[in-house]
Amino acid sequence: MKDFRPIPWWDQIDLPRFPALRHSLDVDAVVVGGGLTGITAALLLKEAGCRVALVERGRVGGIDTGCTTAHLTPVVDASLTDLASTLGQDHAQAVWDAGWAAISQIDELVERFDIDCDFAWVPGFFHADVDADEKALANDHQRIRDEVALAESLGFDVSFISEAPFVGTPAMRVEHQAKFHPRKY
Repeated sequence: MKDFRPIPWWDQIDLPRFPALRHSLDVDAVVVGGGLTGITAALLLKEAGCRVALVERGRVGGIDTGCTTAHLTPVVDASLTDLASTLGQDHAQAVWDAGWAAISQIDELVERFDIDCDFAWVPGFFHADVDADEKALANDHQRIRDEVALAESLGFDVSFISEAPFVGTPAMRVEHQAKFHPRKY
């Protein structure tokens, strides 16, 4: 697999290379994928007393983690409203709660291992389409207001803002998200 260098921080950190697995291993768990999630999972399993093998088809931290926006958020691709209508409000809330638990876990590991990865708690913005026409923007405006109302009813720290930073469209501001340098992590 070729190295991929799409973002400015790509060459700031020289990640180690590991040889291909050439023999069988006796382990309790195999974690597939050496990105943010895989490395964190492998560490937590090891700390729980498991013998762990972490396998990666390319280079550790080299694909999704290396190409990420470096924004850690509980907000997933499906809207909270869609999650609630599909799964129910309790399960929709659990999806976002799991996201915040993951961010908190990363924060705890950064602190415990003194990882210099520029971790910081920041707000995030779920905003309307910047290329929307007037009618679509009005629909987005209401959709975001509905999303904010549901998120607030579930106890999340969100607010509606009429203009998101940099894009100027209506948005839901979601507090307690984070950013970091994924390759340093």
